[in-house]
Amino acid sequence: MQTIKYALLFGCGLLLTLCRPPAKTQTTAAPLEKTVLWEVSGKGLPAPSYLFGTIHAVCSQDLAITEDIKSRLGAARQLYLELDLDDPNMLGGMQGLLSMQGLLFMKDGTTLETLLSKEDYQLVDGYFSDSLGIPLGLMKNIKPFFLTSMMLPAVMDCQPASWETSLAELAKAKGTEVKGLETVEEQLAFFDKISYQDQAAMLVEGLRNAGKSKEEFSNLLNLYKQGDIEALQKIVTAQSSGLGKYDQLLVTERNNRWVPLVEKAAREKSTFFAVGAGHLGGPEGMVRLLRKAGYTVTPVMREGNKG
Repeated sequence: MQTIKYALLFGCGLLLTLCRPPAKTQTTAAPLEKTVLWEVSGKGLPAPSYLFGTIHAVCSQDLAITEDIKSRLGAARQLYLELDLDDPNMLGGMQGLLSMQGLLFMKDGTTLETLLSKEDYQLVDGYFSDSLGIPLGLMKNIKPFFLTSMMLPAVMDCQPASWETSLAELAKAKGTEVKGLETVEEQLAFFDKISYQDQAAMLVEGLRNAGKSKEEFSNLLNLYKQGDIEALQKIVTAQSSGLGKYDQLLVTERNNRWVPLVEKAAREKSTFFAVGAGHLGGPEGMVRLLRKAGYTVTPVMREGNKG
């Protein structure tokens, strides 16, 4: 279920609170070490900062905040997530509700019925009515990408827990400020560049291949636990991915937009950055981009991953 793979590893944090294929001329650089936690230093930084790769939704028993993570987050003076969880749009209430209405719904009277064949619409309607207990007619104007995110609990066999929320709670308990690399509007602007037709096709593809989704999620989770950020990046940006042609937009462009923000924040004070793990690996992942910018980016290896 490629759309769910993307949401888990590359963003969008909002969906879970709730990709063109790799270029043929890929770098021949040695593979990155298997870890999701990295120290960023050098180039005049006043103190080390840290880069951590999350998986945006996991079952609670798989959300393990290790001492390595706690100590680095505790040493940092601010936490940057993809989105600022203190943003009123993320917190609900009237202000957030009014803002989200313009972000959640398709424009120009487009509905899911106008995007799908009668057969495909009935497939989606049946799933939402039977598995989620929600009549699809109540949500037919919602962007298909959001509907896909609602399938996560069924894929995971649990109510998803959030790395981002857990990190933010730890930071706030220590009085550490929480900020975001992009706003809700900025993040969804990238996803809005995926046509409604493509979003709807991915939703249907996910349902038609639902039998494989649990196995795929288990595989992704195992790779994440191993810290294999290179394998995670390759899986979702493979040519077979329904999002493959949007990799440049959703991954590479965002990585390049974030790096200057990371540099600025790290120059001001020690910062713990947490983004989807799929943003770390690959030729234009954040680890290599920061190294290219002149920083020393060192793996923080867990005991079981050393060697």
